[in-house]
Amino acid sequence: MRNILRNGFIQALAGAALLTVVGCAQGTDGTNGTDEPTSLRDVEIPTDFTFATSRAVALTVAASQETLGAPSAALEVQRADGRVLYRGPLSAQTPLTLNLAVPSKDDTVKLKLSANGQEHLADVSISAEGAEHTF
Repeated sequence: MRNILRNGFIQALAGAALLTVVGCAQGTDGTNGTDEPTSLRDVEIPTDFTFATSRAVALTVAASQETLGAPSAALEVQRADGRVLYRGPLSAQTPLTLNLAVPSKDDTVKLKLSANGQEHLADVSISAEGAEHTF
């Protein structure tokens, strides 16, 4: 009985080893993974290709003294996905111009102005010239 169990165990072990060797063979096209790599010289790159994933946007934000209710208020600028690009003060005397890096896929930014105990929200469209908003 022991010989039968031992032979069955040895056969199962040999079968597992064979499956491991066959399963780990390189390549599926019969060349066993010996193809030469493609040279970068053979790659064609379109003439309008760019690695840029963001663009520079000049955003100008202004607010009236009536809206602010104080000499200044807190401004927050967010990307479309909610990530904050700027957080800082906005004065009623002078418009604030920010030079931001905005993802190329985004065509709007979100503004949140916290002034005089109130929040003012705005979605501002980005154009080739930049973006402007007045609260």
